[in-house]
Amino acid sequence: MKNQLLKLLFSSCFVLLSSFVFSAYSIKNIHRLNGLPSNVIYSFFKDSKGIMWIGTDAGLCRYDGINLKVFDEKDGLKNLEIWSIAEDENHHLWFSTYPNGITRYDGKKFKHFKSKFSEWEYNAVRKLVYVPKYKCLVLGTEYGLALFKENKFYFINTKKDFQTVGIDNYKNTIYITSSFKGVYKLHLDKVISNSKLDSLFYLQTSFSSFIKGDAYYCC
Repeated sequence: MKNQLLKLLFSSCFVLLSSFVFSAYSIKNIHRLNGLPSNVIYSFFKDSKGIMWIGTDAGLCRYDGINLKVFDEKDGLKNLEIWSIAEDENHHLWFSTYPNGITRYDGKKFKHFKSKFSEWEYNAVRKLVYVPKYKCLVLGTEYGLALFKENKFYFINTKKDFQTVGIDNYKNTIYITSSFKGVYKLHLDKVISNSKLDSLFYLQTSFSSFIKGDAYYCC
């Protein structure tokens, strides 16, 4: 009887706490029927102004908490699959427009950049991260790793079996996770073309990675 009373008390407290927590937030479901171009979401990014950017397989969305704006080809996007989003110190936004290179948005117009490689995999950017210290983008592609600075691409690794699935910046150190080659440490240099990769440890297969606290997670 005592255990049953304790269970009932615990359940009542949990319900009251849950009601209190969720009542403090306004939850809105955004989907294809009320504004999104697609329900297939590849990326989320909150910029320095508090605007949420949503990358889908059918275009880019800007959401300020009230209004939803969709960008597509008529706005200047070269490709509609937005796999990753970053922001630089000039508040320009960068998008990986898979599989067609990267795109910069200055708040008014889009500008597209593509490497000289003819094989599409080198322009299929899966992940991108901006590094303020070196004023460059780190780009993870289907075929290796590249850096982008002053409108130029610098490929550090062009191996066809080096598919990048993770780029994590931890205490000014960049960790690169490959699908089949394990985890690497990226050493960026002021002369960007001198940057290099060092292997840290091998993992047979990886799909994604992230850092929480002082721990690195890969799955």
